[in-house]
Amino acid sequence: MNQYEALLHLLKNGAAEPYYQNLEALDAYYLSHLEKLTEDFVLVFCRFCRKVRKQQEQGRKGKIAYIHCSFLYTSLMEGKGGYRLDALDENWYLDKQECAGSYDGAWAYSFLHEFCCRLNDARKKYAGRITVYDIDLIKRTEAARYGAYVEAIARRGMKKAVTCPEFIAMEKEDVVHITIGEYKDQSREIYRYDIRPKDWEAVQTSLAQQERRFTGEVWTALDFPAMNMDQLELQYVRFAKSTFQQTQLRYSELWGADFTGARISKSDFFHSVMPGADFSQAEITGSRFHYIDGAQCNLTRERFIGILPGISFAQATLRNVNFYHAQLNQANFRETRFIDCDFMDCCLTGADFSRAEFTHCHFTRAQMGAAVFSPDTNLECLGLDPRQRQEVIRRGV
Repeated sequence: MNQYEALLHLLKNGAAEPYYQNLEALDAYYLSHLEKLTEDFVLVFCRFCRKVRKQQEQGRKGKIAYIHCSFLYTSLMEGKGGYRLDALDENWYLDKQECAGSYDGAWAYSFLHEFCCRLNDARKKYAGRITVYDIDLIKRTEAARYGAYVEAIARRGMKKAVTCPEFIAMEKEDVVHITIGEYKDQSREIYRYDIRPKDWEAVQTSLAQQERRFTGEVWTALDFPAMNMDQLELQYVRFAKSTFQQTQLRYSELWGADFTGARISKSDFFHSVMPGADFSQAEITGSRFHYIDGAQCNLTRERFIGILPGISFAQATLRNVNFYHAQLNQANFRETRFIDCDFMDCCLTGADFSRAEFTHCHFTRAQMGAAVFSPDTNLECLGLDPRQRQEVIRRGV
C-alpha cells in the first residue's frame, strides 16, 4: 500500500462516519447558539467601527469604501480560527492607512480541529505512509466548509450591525462593500451599504441587459410593475418595502433575498429556489408559490448554496396565497395571518406556526412532521387529518 492508497483507505474507512458526525455536531451547535453567535459578531463589528472612527477623528483614515473580513490560514494551522478585519478606502488594498481588527471564529473551526485530531491518531496505523502534513492538507481543504457557518453568522449579523451608532458615525462612501474571504484574495460580498438614490428606470435598465445574475443589489422601496423577471439569479437582493404587482419571478434563484415589508399582489414565484428568503411583515395577496424550494439549507444538502434558514413569512399577512407542493422545511410562520391559503401537498417538516392565525386554510396531504403550532390552535378547523394532528408539536411561546 503506497501513500495515496493508504490515504484513500483512511478517508473511506476510518473518516467517513466521523466526518459527517462532526458536521452534524457543528450544525446543531450553530442552530442552538444562533442568537448568541450573532450578537457576539455584532459587538465585534461595532467595536471595530469605533476604532475606525477614532482614526478618522485623528486624521489618519479617510472615508470607508470596503470592510473585508479575512480568514487567516496561519491561525488555522495554529489550531485556532482567527479572522482579520480591514477598513479600506476606495483604493481597496492599496489604501496606505491601515486599520485592522479581529474576529474569533474558533467556535466553528474547533470542530474541524477535533476531526483532524482523530485523523491524526488514525494515521499512525499506516506505518508512516500518511504524514502529519497530509492531515494538515486535509484541514486546509476542509476549512471552507466550516467557514460557511462563520459567513452565515456574519451575513445575519450585518443587518443589525449597520444600524449600530458606531457604524452610522463612521465616515463612509455612498457605497460600502462588506466582504468575507481570504486575505487579499477571493472574497464574497455579505452586505452592501448603499445610500445612492434609487429609481425604477435604472433598475429596469439593469434587468433589460443580458446579465441574468444580480447579487446583493439594493432595490428597496421601489415599485415593480407587471413584468417578467423569470429565471433570474437574485441572490441576497434587498427588495424591502417594495411593491410587486403581477410580477413573474418563476424559476428564479432568490436565496437570501429580502422582501421584508413588501407589498406583493397577483405575483408568481413558481418553482423558484428561496432558502433564506425573508418575507417578514410583508402583505401578500393572490400570489402563487407552487413548487418553490424554501427549505433550510446546510452542508448535507445535495446542492450546497450556503448555510441558510428556512424561508420566513413571520408577522406577514397572506391572503389567497397558494403553496401547492412547496418545500417549506423549517419555514418561519410565527405570528403570520393566513386567509384563504392553501398548503396542499407541501412539506412543512419543522415549520413554526407559533401564534399564527388561520381563516379558511387547507393542508390536504401536507407533511406536518414536527411542525409547531400554539396550544390554542384548533387543528381540526384547519382540516388536519388524524395522522397530521399526531405529527405536529403543540408548544407555548
